[in-house]
Amino acid sequence: MTRLMLRLFSRLGGILAGFLFFAVFLESTEAAEPLRLRVLEKPSDGIKKVYVSHSSSNQKPLAVVVLVDVYNRTERAVLQTAAKTALNQMVNDIQSHQLAFVHLEINEDGSLVSRMDKKKGAVGNLVMQQVRDLYEPDVPLCLYPANREAVPVVSEVLNQFPEQIRSWCFFNTLPQGNWNKNLTAPGIIACQNNLSNRTELEAAFKEGRNQGKSWTWIEFAPNNTSGFQSFLWKYFAESVKKPEGTWMVTETKTKATPAQLHPRSPDLNWLPSEALGTAWAALQTKHMVIAQAPAPAPKEPPPAQPSLFPEIILEGQWQGTKGVYITYSLPKEKPVAAVVQIHVYNRKTRSLRKPETQASFAQW
Repeated sequence: MTRLMLRLFSRLGGILAGFLFFAVFLESTEAAEPLRLRVLEKPSDGIKKVYVSHSSSNQKPLAVVVLVDVYNRTERAVLQTAAKTALNQMVNDIQSHQLAFVHLEINEDGSLVSRMDKKKGAVGNLVMQQVRDLYEPDVPLCLYPANREAVPVVSEVLNQFPEQIRSWCFFNTLPQGNWNKNLTAPGIIACQNNLSNRTELEAAFKEGRNQGKSWTWIEFAPNNTSGFQSFLWKYFAESVKKPEGTWMVTETKTKATPAQLHPRSPDLNWLPSEALGTAWAALQTKHMVIAQAPAPAPKEPPPAQPSLFPEIILEGQWQGTKGVYITYSLPKEKPVAAVVQIHVYNRKTRSLRKPETQASFAQW
């Protein structure tokens, strides 16, 4: 393998190792087309390098899947053998749906987000230019951030070039602010169903639906990442082929009836086709609620037990005492000595003698 390919694989290892979504072995026997790599040196303020990995630019794909990764460190991570296999299989799966693949790794100096706020559009233009250099200028795009740091970059591209976006997906995190103001393309908000901020993500999905957005909500079990991955590529491809789509009900996981079809219903999910709606229903799982142990029922007071030891009660016979309670044993044989325990207390009533306490006395 050439040094060029080794450099490509080195950074992708960080994504595949750190992000469960890509660390999946797909069942595929065909070899993925080798990815090409080119490197941009200091293409913009705040960016040290951009590594552009891509599938063949000779094809005419339905759309281009653009995966964006932003990181701030000196070297790209080393890709292990297992991750290389997963990467090749992932690219092969994408290409099997007539989709091209572009992976942009943006190595920034720690000031990228602040610079994006001051110079809006610069990074979005940079991303779009790389895609247009490889494919037709108006090729449809499907965008996805590989990590949390890439979310602002993907958000900027979505808002700058809404006419070229055919689909998108945010996984476990969302951009800040009014990120979907110009966005008309259908897309996915997804999370694992044990995620702590799941409620926040679902609320954002419902807000989008209240605005009439053609969005899809997915929550899936952590052990079903491969199912989500397989679903996503099909969703991207069919979003281009079948833009009219269909609607599915979140709760029942069934196709919406004419009476349920409301353009702003937060209970509906847009799917490119009814067949994909079936796949969505199989993938979708409800939020994992950790069952709380029921509060124990109040215990009935134990029935009064006869004392294991006889008692003598003396009340008011000595000055300064309210009562004297003498508990004693009746040994079966003549004792060698008597153990006397004296307990002095000051309260209105005497504590009830518990059976377990009496049992401890018996052990003496």
